[in-house]
Parts: sequence; structure tokens; C-alpha cells
Amino acid sequence: MVPPPAFRLTASTPASLTFIVGMHMKRILLVVPFVLAACAGDMTSPSESVARVGASRSAKGDGGSCTVPIHGILTSVPVGFDSNGYNRCAHIFVGNFEGYCADRGQGPECGEVLGSTKLVMKWNEEWDRGNAEKWLNGPYRAYIDNEIKGIYGTSSDPTFPYLRGTPFSEHFKARWDAGCDASGGVSSTNGGGCIWGPFEVLMDHGSVNGSKVWWAKQTPSGFGN
Repeated sequence: MVPPPAFRLTASTPASLTFIVGMHMKRILLVVPFVLAACAGDMTSPSESVARVGASRSAKGDGGSCTVPIHGILTSVPVGFDSNGYNRCAHIFVGNFEGYCADRGQGPECGEVLGSTKLVMKWNEEWDRGNAEKWLNGPYRAYIDNEIKGIYGTSSDPTFPYLRGTPFSEHFKARWDAGCDASGGVSSTNGGGCIWGPFEVLMDHGSVNGSKVWWAKQTPSGFGN
């Protein structure tokens, strides 16, 4: 039996990652930026909320600050990485699950992987805009790109109890999609699977105990296609 993908984001909190090993790991990263990411791109012209969310920078000697949605609340944060691994002004998280979980006030295995499991999350300014607007003012050119590498922890899924202690890796990409949004998460514009409602899975692959696994792949799988 092929284990389910362990790493997918959730769309409820800005960058609100919901990593859960196995198919249920689909909740973590969606809102973060929330969940993730550092590749701001050429997005559509920002609305008033985008201007508030994206680029409120000050010229302080400490490097400045920016205003981003954190767990659903617009918050001013300093430029640079925090102690947990987030650099929200650059749209990226580089760290491990212990830091990710600590940011949410949870234990180090909140994603059902060991706390030492490495995590890199990337998202763009449109992802922040969507989180700030609760994804109600599309279209959005929002995307996320997440990578994880480590060891499975305790899973709440009784189907895969044997996974604990198993090394794995995963690379997951998704973007906002008009078809997924309009259909309530049933069908996408380009044929890929929908997740968290208005998002389309572009790619989801990795390895489990050394064996390569493809859980999903859209062709082409680039953000601009």
C-alpha cells in the first residue's frame, strides 16, 4: 500500500500550515504564508488590502518591517527570520516542524512528523492577499511551493501505524484556480485535483523509505501554466 502524501497546506489561516502525515497532512500550509514562501512574483495590481498586507515597509535601522496576515490577523513584523524559521516579509519559512509547531503554540509533532523534520515553505504576495481577504475577492495569482524531509511521527490515521520512524520526503505545489473556486473544490480549470476548496494541486511527489512516489502531477506543472 502506497502511503499517502504527508505534506499539504491548509487554507484557513494565513499561512496556516496543517501538515499531517499521510493523506490527512493536507491541512497545514495553505494559509501561512501560512504557510509559506519566498517567491513573490509579478501579481495582479493590488487592492487596498493588498497594499496594507504586502508592502508596508519602514526605513528603520533594524531593516524595516512589513504587514502580513498571521493566523487571520494583519500583523506588523520585522524584516528577517524569526526564531521559529519564518521570514514573512520575504514569503518564506526555512526550519523544522518544531519551529513551525511552536509558532502555533503546539507540540513539536503537531504535523505528525518528528519535530526535527526539515520544512521549507514558499508563497507569493498574492497568497498573503488571499489570506487577508479570506479568498473572497478573486481572481488571485496565488501559489505555494512546499518541501519537507524527515521522519514520520505518530499518525492519527490508523491505516498507516507502521510509518512511524520511516524516512520520507515530499515536494508539493499548488495555486489558486478559478475552476476549483467556482465549483467549491470539485473540479479545476486544467484538470488537476482541487484541495482546500479553491486551490489546484500542480505537483505532489517525494519518497518513502527510499522509494520514489508520485501522488499527483499536472502537465505542465508550472505556476504560470
